[in-house]
Amino acid sequence: MATRLSTTPQQPSLLEAFLFMNQDDPAASNTSGDFGNEFVIHENSWLIPKYYHEMFSESSDSSTTLNELSKWINSNNLSDVLIKNRASYLMATHFLVTKQISQFQQAFTLLYRSADVYAPSQYNVAQFFDVGIGMPQSLETAFEWYHLAAQQGLVYAEFMCAQMYEFGEGVDDIDYVQAFEWYLKAAAKGHPTAYHNVASFYYYGKGNAVQVNHALAFEYYKKAAKSGIAHSQSQLGYMHLKGEGTSKSSQKAFKWYSRAADQNFARAQLNLGKMYEFGEEQVTPQNDAMALAWYMKAAIQDNADAQYAVGRFMYEGKGLVEPNLNLALEWFEKAANQGHEEAQLVLMRALREDGN
Repeated sequence: MATRLSTTPQQPSLLEAFLFMNQDDPAASNTSGDFGNEFVIHENSWLIPKYYHEMFSESSDSSTTLNELSKWINSNNLSDVLIKNRASYLMATHFLVTKQISQFQQAFTLLYRSADVYAPSQYNVAQFFDVGIGMPQSLETAFEWYHLAAQQGLVYAEFMCAQMYEFGEGVDDIDYVQAFEWYLKAAAKGHPTAYHNVASFYYYGKGNAVQVNHALAFEYYKKAAKSGIAHSQSQLGYMHLKGEGTSKSSQKAFKWYSRAADQNFARAQLNLGKMYEFGEEQVTPQNDAMALAWYMKAAIQDNADAQYAVGRFMYEGKGLVEPNLNLALEWFEKAANQGHEEAQLVLMRALREDGN
């Protein structure tokens, strides 16, 4: 069963997110931040990367730097609101990366102070409420903050809004139309998991949001796969094998399954096992040993189909192993416990035979 992510796989760490300016040329007249905000550099803004390097340098006294930065933030001379917000964000970053529970409240206070208009702070305030860090969890409040940041175009917030609409968390009810719209916004900014989720909406025709369109699904899966999303790589393999949304190609199916399997994606490992067990002309000659090796990789990740396949190989003595009924029954039982019907039938027959 799919569950919502409380953070996105491509979400930057707070430290990475803070690197919003060209630190190699602090004298530049203007720059574009990671979050899409163009601004004129404040005359004192060069101090932010200075404080950043001092704060996270192993050779420096971060507590002294924190005191200096705090005084600077609260200085009447620092009138540029955006710079002040980003400086507050840096201090919050420090408290969070130290992972000291006692400092989480200080981090939250700093983030909240700059969250009126500053999207990265809004996003991270949402995270506090989403996960329940140092405060009671409130998905409704988390959604409100994600939505504020998303309305400013922060891609990670757009993705989280989509997730919460898709799973009906923090909102009144599941809303696939809204989920799809926010996934599209995040995908337009290159968010890899958003590519995958848009593809899945097109592939399955989820809810009333969109009609099934395998050709569009293939294109979005391909974008996600090229970004390294293992699930999308596996899905591309399947679509090439079946000729869905693209032409049939066992060679391309094997290529994409292999990429996903190398990332330890169980379903791709299972399908590589099948290709080796039964053989694919001009791609993979039949090879029981290789088939068992891939089935085993998927089986130890609790893939029920792979567990059943390992049970078959153990029972029949395939793949350079001797027949072993006890081991076979262990794997059949693992698969049966996950609802695998064929494994359940095998176990029922074994019990009847044992009873006789």
